[in-house]
Amino acid sequence: MAAKAGTSFFKLFLLKRLKKFNLPQGDLVAIYIGYVRPILECAVPVWNSGLTKHQSYLLERLQKRACRTIMGSSYNGYSHALEHLGLSTLATRREQLCLKFARSLLDSEFRDWLPPPRTQITGRVTRNSHLLNCPKARTNRYLNSSIPYLTRLINQYDQ
Repeated sequence: MAAKAGTSFFKLFLLKRLKKFNLPQGDLVAIYIGYVRPILECAVPVWNSGLTKHQSYLLERLQKRACRTIMGSSYNGYSHALEHLGLSTLATRREQLCLKFARSLLDSEFRDWLPPPRTQITGRVTRNSHLLNCPKARTNRYLNSSIPYLTRLINQYDQ
């Protein structure tokens, strides 16, 4: 996590240098989306479920700094900047990426990574038969790992 943050802070420095060439905000946002944000989102489905609140705050701080750099003196707050630049919070984006990955797993050859739907286990059609059977976790470490997290996401959003 620290390596990602360090690399991203360096690339934010490059964004700040580009700002001095009076590039339009749209171009700076495109550079941020294409050059900085991919580092922050690399392999998100693997590590997102294990993030602490502090680590999530540090990642969000990187985007806040990028917004402040892009908007310059017209920066009036993080939520206003996100709305003005057409961005979403990194926490929201990470959750969307994880959900997209989990849905793609359902239709791929790696379907067996996720637990089976309840209809396969019981053989009965019920109101919740579309839900995946959540794996039982004896430890918090497993509960906060990728597979149970992705299962909870699918069950939460695909109803």
